[in-house]
Formats: sequence, structure tokens, C-alpha cells
Amino acid sequence: MSNPYKDVFREHDFMARGFVSAIVNDTPAEPTFRDGARIQRYLEAAFLSAQEGRRVEVNEIQAKEQDLCSE
Repeated sequence: MSNPYKDVFREHDFMARGFVSAIVNDTPAEPTFRDGARIQRYLEAAFLSAQEGRRVEVNEIQAKEQDLCSE
């Protein structure tokens, strides 16, 4: 019998393994929080574009990366 939860982690083990390895080895994990913040800006621009029916440039979305990633 298939277990979708376990199957996903078997197929995408590199993500969890990389995260745990970064913690154990005290090395930076990838993707970083900065990467996530950048992708969030793209998603917000796409959402706003669909909502307003116009092209939205990513730079219209206020970057919080400096504040969020300075720690």
C-alpha cells in the first residue's frame, strides 16, 4: 500500500537531509530566508497583478529583505 507522505520524503529527501546536515555541521542552509523573502515578492507581485488586472513590477512590492535578513 502506498503512503504518499513517506513517498514524498523518499523522493525529496535531499531537502530534509540538507537542512538537518546544515544544522549538524553548523553551515548555512539553502534556500536561505533571503531567498524566501525574494520569492515572496514575486508571488505578491503576481497576486497583485491578477487582482488589479495590470502588469506589476516586482520592484513595486516593498522590499522587507533588509529588515528581515539583517539578523
